[in-house]
Amino acid sequence: MVRGLLVTGAESLLVMTNRYRLVLLSAGQLPDARPAPDGASPSPLMSLEPGERVVWAGTWPQEEVPFWLLVTRHGWVRRFKGRDVTARVYENSRLRGISEWWGEPRVFLPVWEDDVLLVLTRETRQIHLPVRIVSLYRELMLSLQTGDEVAGGVLEEGEELLLLISAQGRGVRHRLPVRKKSGWTWGWGQRLSTQLEVAVVTRVRERDEVFVLSEQGRVWRLPASEFPVRRRVVRGTQVLQVSSTDAVVDAVPVSPVQLASDNGVG
Repeated sequence: MVRGLLVTGAESLLVMTNRYRLVLLSAGQLPDARPAPDGASPSPLMSLEPGERVVWAGTWPQEEVPFWLLVTRHGWVRRFKGRDVTARVYENSRLRGISEWWGEPRVFLPVWEDDVLLVLTRETRQIHLPVRIVSLYRELMLSLQTGDEVAGGVLEEGEELLLLISAQGRGVRHRLPVRKKSGWTWGWGQRLSTQLEVAVVTRVRERDEVFVLSEQGRVWRLPASEFPVRRRVVRGTQVLQVSSTDAVVDAVPVSPVQLASDNGVG
């Protein structure tokens, strides 16, 4: 089962825009150095059409998976066949079967039938969603509080050390307790914080490095350790200097061993 991004010469980063266009970036296109000391924003890695923005990024698995699970900003959920997604990716085209009122994509993950997704909202509410209840042919609607939106999600795999980042580059790592996989959350879910509005949710390990993407296609690379670990989710530490005309939209962790292998060291 594919669970994280392995950035080696044979693997790639999958990016989705607000128009549901799928773009595959090779590992060689990703930055191989940390941000400049002056904090200058990196250059965009892909061409975007007028009005088009990057809204999601994640792993592109080496082997075809049975399903991909989509969750949009407004809480619409749909499952897609793996072979259909593969066809859209290699055509550099839009994901099909999307309705405009669903809103922008916030989660798009390769999944298996017995997986459970942990969704976090902008207000840091937790929603647990088993993949098995999501149809291939009909959408499902999550229950969100008025004014709240989906920020992101990860597959549940025991104890979670989650990286939470705001659109303006404030972030914190937070450890969730072990939760036995079971039925899904009814209602709005328990809230983790009243101080941090979350734009990015991803799982990290202590020694990981993280590729952070902005809606204009910029990519920062930095150690996950630069984001402090807190028992309580607080306002977060300002780690990235993000332009007022740009915003953080996603982050993808990689391990030092994988990075070393990619650079021909390991």
